[in-house]
Amino acid sequence: MEHYINITLDLGLVCGKQLDLRIPSTMTLKEMIQIVLESYAIDMLILNPTARVKGSGAVQVY
Repeated sequence: MEHYINITLDLGLVCGKQLDLRIPSTMTLKEMIQIVLESYAIDMLILNPTARVKGSGAVQVY
């Protein structure tokens, strides 16, 4: 099971949902966001996604 990571994706401003996801560690952030957007039929273009690490507050740019 070490080949997966747990992610909480807060889409509160977009669709009013917070998603807890378990994704393969090889999947990029951009791929994961694109799949979620397509699944919820959200019309949004993602160019340069960033993520904040909840524990440390560090921002990761992808």
